[in-house]
Amino acid sequence: MPAKKKRKWYTSPLILTVISLIGGAILSFIPAYYFKIREQRIEYSKIENSIINAENLLSQGLPDEALGKYQLLITTVSRQLKPEFYARIKRGEGLAYFTLSYSNEKENNLKKALSSFYDALEIYTIEKYPEDYARTQGYIANTCLAMSEIRDREKNLNLAILSNEEALKVYNREKYPVQYGKIKLNLGINYEYLAEINYKEEYLKQAVDYYNEALEIFSIEKYPVENATIKLNLANSYMGFSEIKEDPGYLKQAIEYYKEALKVLTIESYPDDYSSIQFNLGLSYESLAEYEDKELNLKEALESYNLSFRKLKIKKIRFNYTLFYLWFA
Repeated sequence: MPAKKKRKWYTSPLILTVISLIGGAILSFIPAYYFKIREQRIEYSKIENSIINAENLLSQGLPDEALGKYQLLITTVSRQLKPEFYARIKRGEGLAYFTLSYSNEKENNLKKALSSFYDALEIYTIEKYPEDYARTQGYIANTCLAMSEIRDREKNLNLAILSNEEALKVYNREKYPVQYGKIKLNLGINYEYLAEINYKEEYLKQAVDYYNEALEIFSIEKYPVENATIKLNLANSYMGFSEIKEDPGYLKQAIEYYKEALKVLTIESYPDDYSSIQFNLGLSYESLAEYEDKELNLKEALESYNLSFRKLKIKKIRFNYTLFYLWFA
């Protein structure tokens, strides 16, 4: 009796039916999956474009309009499903509140800014998003510095220092020289302000060290305004030293740094800063007159005061650090 021919498994009607069903299911799934991915991409693109629009409004000096966009976006973006977008929106919201603090409700807007920045930091961890972490810490530091002008001065300055130090965990000199220099400058400002509270020489020394480190990054050739501003801060610090120790050497150093700053911060380009520097230069010469060359130094002081008062009626002059509050924007 001839042997039965063995049927191959892939010719079995049952197997062919199963394969046909699976193949049909796969073929029907592919277009559905494609369209789902396409819809997600379109949705993500819309969200990103809306965020960019809000960021552009903020950069154009329209914080109210930007804030409205951010607040609308946050109602449509899930923190769990779209954490990166959520964090970016919260950080933008914080910047909008920070900018608004210059025009109205300063303390309230600064508090809201801090709250938004801290919300963003819950997602922007140093492990997963190091650059965003450092950038957000820089914003927090600047907000705490601004808050220190309203209340809890020492506490807020110390918080600013902590946030700047956190930023430096990412912003090293080799990979991020400009950001590194900015953080060093801001740390100098923090310590200079602390010295005003506690009148401690060690804080001023720390400030001068940070300013000099920043000066190594911001050369006058590549960064003239930043270089001049650091020198201005150094001049203010040496004026601070002169109030702690009776040493004309500190006043002479302050005068030299003020003069260096004036080479860039001219009356034509920066009239307000020019007037402020001339006023402080007058104070330096007037103080130096108590130690030496009284007539000559008083004459220099009078000339600086006259140059200052030509532009402004001054009640109390101090350099405006606003530029550095917004350096990370």
